Amino acid sequence: MLKFSGGVSLITSDLQVGDDAHEHLPGLEYMLEFEDIFDKGRGRGRGVGFIFKGSRYRDGYLRFNLYHFGLNRVWCNMPSSSHWRWELALGGGASYLHDKSDFSSFYYYADDSKFGLGVLLKAGIESRLSKHVGLGLEANTIYHIFFDSNSKVEDKPINGIVSTDLMLGLRFYF
Repeated sequence: MLKFSGGVSLITSDLQVGDDAHEHLPGLEYMLEFEDIFDKGRGRGRGVGFIFKGSRYRDGYLRFNLYHFGLNRVWCNMPSSSHWRWELALGGGASYLHDKSDFSSFYYYADDSKFGLGVLLKAGIESRLSKHVGLGLEANTIYHIFFDSNSKVEDKPINGIVSTDLMLGLRFYF
C-alpha cells in the first residue's frame, strides 16, 4: 500500500530558539509511506515512511523544517468483507532539523542543521473507495531526539522535540 497524506501538526514540547522557549507551535506536515502487510491473517506488517514538517511563526521570524525517515512495525485489521480498516504502528528512524530562524531585533540568527533519532507512534482508520483506492485519517506522534551539546534546554544534554499531527490522505492498494 502506498500512502500520501497531509495535515496540521502541533509541537507539544518546548522549542528553544535563542533565549526564548516556544510551546504549542502549529504547522503543516506531509507524509509519504509504503506499507507491506505480510501476514494478513494476523494483521502484521512493516512500513517505511518519510515525514516533512515545515513551520513558520511570528511573522516569519521563526522558520524551521523537520524531517523524519524511518521504519515502522504495523498492526492492522484487513477484513475482506468490510470497507473499513484500522491500524496501529510503532517505528523508529532518523530525524533532521534545519533551523532558519531570524530574530534580528533579538540578536539571534540561525542557519543550523541537526541530526538525531526519531520514535514514531501512530493510529489510523481508512475506508476503501474502490478496489485500489482508499481515504485515510491518522494521528501521529514523533519524539525527535537531538544530541547537540550547543542546544541544551535547561542544562539537559539531550534536546527533544515532540510533534503531534492529524493527517488526511489517499491510499493506493496493490
